[in-house]
Amino acid sequence: MHALAIRDLINVHFSETLDVIGFYQEEPLLEVGSAVELTSALHGMSTQHIDRLRLSNKPNEPHAIVASLHDLPGKPLRITLQTLDFSHICALRETGMRPAILSASAVLVCQDTEELIVHHRAPDVATHPNCLHIFGGAFNPVLDISANHASLKLTIQRELHEETGLQLSLPDTSQLILTREKTSGFIQLCMLGVPVRAAQLRDLQNNWEGRIYRVAFSELAELLTEPNWVASGKAHILSWLALGAPHTEPSQKFGPYSARQLFELLIRVHQ
Repeated sequence: MHALAIRDLINVHFSETLDVIGFYQEEPLLEVGSAVELTSALHGMSTQHIDRLRLSNKPNEPHAIVASLHDLPGKPLRITLQTLDFSHICALRETGMRPAILSASAVLVCQDTEELIVHHRAPDVATHPNCLHIFGGAFNPVLDISANHASLKLTIQRELHEETGLQLSLPDTSQLILTREKTSGFIQLCMLGVPVRAAQLRDLQNNWEGRIYRVAFSELAELLTEPNWVASGKAHILSWLALGAPHTEPSQKFGPYSARQLFELLIRVHQ
């Protein structure tokens, strides 16, 4: 199925919650710019959130919001960013804003055991509590830089380690999708298929953000009909299926269905 057709189907299906910006083969180029300028009132609100974060033993980590996207034919997607701390984001959200936080995630696949590895988010996380999701998190403009090069692949590796305990190598080539969550403002790059070996599953570890859930391919159709999915997590798994489930066997079945058949069933049944 062509990426444009997948994008259109996903956008119709998730019209109230999510937009697919595009599919990409190449990692976007990130340009980290200046810090976001906040009003004195927002600074005051931010200070209160710093205290709340400290009391709950949660970090006030640096984040980045998308200032602009430059998507020109024949060139890598270029994303310009501004930086701010999580306490600043909390203050902006308190005023009703939905800052365009840049994040990255991955669909985690174990062909050995025929499973997807997904995340059941904790009840006290800032966004999407008690929901099913894939693994990922916000780009960190301090940590996710190597040799002066900001990278969302570093974000994915770091977040996978934090949320699962695994140190994973990412595929050299992969299908990427960029989406925007209408409900939260997140702009998220997802790697549609990161392989895990069966031996590595023994090292899976939960953290404060939620618990790990291993779902058999044969149970995926039923799980994707559950109502408590984060829209982007479900959309990314559906996109992975539509592309033929990268990093599985070509003849892999999901119950009685092929990957594309399951995508078509789920995307059309609920239209």
